[in-house]
Amino acid sequence: MSTLDVDFNDVPDSIPPIAPGEYEVEVVGVPEWKDDKKLTGKNLVVVLRIVDEGQFKGRMLTDYISNKIDSWKVRVKRLILAAGFKPGMGFDLTELAGRKVRVTVTARTYKDDSGQEQQSANLKDYIIA
Repeated sequence: MSTLDVDFNDVPDSIPPIAPGEYEVEVVGVPEWKDDKKLTGKNLVVVLRIVDEGQFKGRMLTDYISNKIDSWKVRVKRLILAAGFKPGMGFDLTELAGRKVRVTVTARTYKDDSGQEQQSANLKDYIIA
């Protein structure tokens, strides 16, 4: 049967964005390099899951670290340091899988395809303990 037994009258129309603040997150899988949308560079895609207790536990954040921005190496180094590693020459990204780090999340306002203003969570920084 392909019928959903759900009362959609009780389901909100949208999911509220993750509130600004600091969160403990877990790196989900191994960060990997992927082509950017315009195929002009690469993004190191880091998927994170909030592990702090509260209404946002289990929610996902994705950090797209573009290699077209000069500061990309600083951002990756901060991720590595926040995960408790001391980076040197090179780093095996598989070491990050499952590691917990603290991050700062801010709010970001943007316009969707219809021109409506929307808000989403923006991963601002990795916190080094």
